[in-house]
Amino acid sequence: MKAFQTTAVLPPLYARWMDALLDDPIPPETRATCDDCAMCAPPGETPDPGIHYFSPRVKCCSYQPRLPNFLVGRILEDSDFSFREGRSTIERRIDGGVGVSPLGLDQSKRYSVLYKHGLAGFGRAESLRCPHFIEEGGGRCGIWRNRNSVCTTWFCKHERGGVGLEFWSRVRELLSNIETDLAVWCVVESDLGPEQMESLFPARRRPNETDGLTVADVDGVADPKLARGLWGRWLGREREYYIACAKRVTPLSWKEVERIAGPTVAARARLVQNSFEAMNLQDLPDR
Repeated sequence: MKAFQTTAVLPPLYARWMDALLDDPIPPETRATCDDCAMCAPPGETPDPGIHYFSPRVKCCSYQPRLPNFLVGRILEDSDFSFREGRSTIERRIDGGVGVSPLGLDQSKRYSVLYKHGLAGFGRAESLRCPHFIEEGGGRCGIWRNRNSVCTTWFCKHERGGVGLEFWSRVRELLSNIETDLAVWCVVESDLGPEQMESLFPARRRPNETDGLTVADVDGVADPKLARGLWGRWLGREREYYIACAKRVTPLSWKEVERIAGPTVAARARLVQNSFEAMNLQDLPDR
């Protein structure tokens, strides 16, 4: 059995799946230094006005991650004392009820609008900062061991330039597809009621729906009526539901993931393999 060190690059669950897919360990991206952010101005030096620096209070955490139900459950189950603050941030999102559904934790609609139209503030605007950002120790991710596909595959700098960027883009597409498919699989396996299934997967847009924001969306608060329609018998037991999803997904082998997710994931996996081979074949010049 292959014993790679992919966990140095990927979260443990995804590392296990990628180890089964690839023939070699994924090399680390040493130029992207999260603990000592390469995009922040050097400490003690006057920032060069011609360089776009990140804020050390934000860094690249200018993103509210969409977390599939099984990752939410894994975070809630993580009993490691050092990640207790990260668990608390997840619990606050669940208790707040905004974007909380059997599929997982989504961005609030208000945040989505702000993010879409405020990308000039990426790396600097504190209003865009991830809710799981922990300020202590210079700023760190509170859910690092179970971060999602976007956060897992985003690097500010790449060891192998364009081919590295291409590879990680392919990995992000693959993991994102897996997250979507396995989250839906968990919903099906959880035996939600017909009303909840209809709310999650409506056949058509309802007559009173619009593309605008509701009052609750603008205020950034949960809609109790919507929550009842989404959760049914699981209402008030969201933590229990998410942990049950984690228990379903965590034991899955890569072959089982491919079988459950279907041909699109199989195709994206092939593209990851091709991109990985191209990256490993590249000979870097001395400079």
